[in-house]
Amino acid sequence: MAVYYSSLDSEEKKKLKSWKENTIQLMIATNAFGMGLNDKKVRLVIHYSFPLSIGNLVQETGRAGRNHNSAKCIIFYTRHDICTNYTIITQSRESITEDMNDSFEANKRKEYLAKACEKIFEVVHFCEEQYICREQMLAEYFAWNGDNLSPPCAHCDNCLCVQAELVHKVDVKTDAIKMVEVVEEIINKLRESGKLILPKDIIQVYCQLKCDNEELTSLNIYRETRKKIVRTKADTQHLLDWLIIRGMVKIMINLYRPNPNGNTLQTNIYIVGVIEGVTAIVMEKNWKMWLRHS
Repeated sequence: MAVYYSSLDSEEKKKLKSWKENTIQLMIATNAFGMGLNDKKVRLVIHYSFPLSIGNLVQETGRAGRNHNSAKCIIFYTRHDICTNYTIITQSRESITEDMNDSFEANKRKEYLAKACEKIFEVVHFCEEQYICREQMLAEYFAWNGDNLSPPCAHCDNCLCVQAELVHKVDVKTDAIKMVEVVEEIINKLRESGKLILPKDIIQVYCQLKCDNEELTSLNIYRETRKKIVRTKADTQHLLDWLIIRGMVKIMINLYRPNPNGNTLQTNIYIVGVIEGVTAIVMEKNWKMWLRHS
């Protein structure tokens, strides 16, 4: 076993030769090692947290199986990795410093950070999807309009789950529209008080669960009787993430220091709105989602 990262001295980096000669079987490394690796013997790549984007994920997991034989990639992650990755992207600059001026450079940085948020959630969505074929998801991500997708690969973890579990594909378009209505009603309700909206507020109102913010229990959409196809908190979170990565629900990630004199950074994720004409746009999209039989 050996370790590798970009700032190692040249003597330590000679261990790369031992890797190529097969005298080292396990390398613990940053992507400074992996991105330049083209070794046909690699069978397993393990991520300790999720990559910064789908593009990075493909590059890094693609280090395994380069001889076209079976290989595995395992990603260990939690949603706290959103904070970790956003901190890397912002170079540890608190969000309050991002809003101090309206210059051309500041606006370009805001656009860059908004795109980075979208890329982070794309990876979260990829990791948490349990049933759509991994190969199809990646093919669709990089496909041009009009490209035909190949059939499910039948050997990734998601394909095996579909084969093993009682699941079915359902059109959840009405649920997606309802979730957009939930977002709009909550925004209208809390706008006057200036309160910020958390993803859990959307989930609790949509699922008609006990709300941490009691103001939301007075909403008509919270009290109404309605049939839901998407019922569980996990599936509701997944649908909300889908709306976010498709650009229909807008978010903001706030990076801050709980202790002004400390080094620890934390994040809050806020729902800040929906795009103009969102209901019509949702209507035009495909919203087929795998759900367990209830």
